[in-house]
Amino acid sequence: MKFSSVILSSMLGIAISTTTLAAECESKNVNAELCQKANSGDAEALYQVAKSLLDGSNNVKQDVISAVDFLDKAISRGSAEAKAISAEAFNKAGNTYYFGENGVAQNTKLAIQWYKKAARAGHPNAAFNIGCMYAFGEKVAANKAEAKKWLQMAVDAGNKDAQSVLNSL
Repeated sequence: MKFSSVILSSMLGIAISTTTLAAECESKNVNAELCQKANSGDAEALYQVAKSLLDGSNNVKQDVISAVDFLDKAISRGSAEAKAISAEAFNKAGNTYYFGENGVAQNTKLAIQWYKKAARAGHPNAAFNIGCMYAFGEKVAANKAEAKKWLQMAVDAGNKDAQSVLNSL
């Protein structure tokens, strides 16, 4: 049987993704039954794995970066619970990359990506963090227009410190 390259790569991508999920579950001490459900794409199981990875509950090794990957998968499968905690989780991923925490290498580009995702999901501190980075040229080139955009988003989301920084620009 001959497969087109698109179908084959799609099949390989699914296989790789499932294998990666299984390996991730096993390496973090996730319950085998829950892991199997997550591997089959069960949104609730994906959410439960993400939540355990996020807070280190259920004897699972805490891993914020893996948690947000599971959250993204759960959200894409319609998990309202995953979406509800996503802003905080995405902000934690941003912090993990920004500060280089928990064995994760410091990576400003990834920190900004996760902070932006968190800000768009409504996290006021993530928007504030990005706004300050651009306002003060902290690990990025200073950019007042970008700073104002993100700081206004932080103000709108309820960050009380953002207005004074915004006023100083």
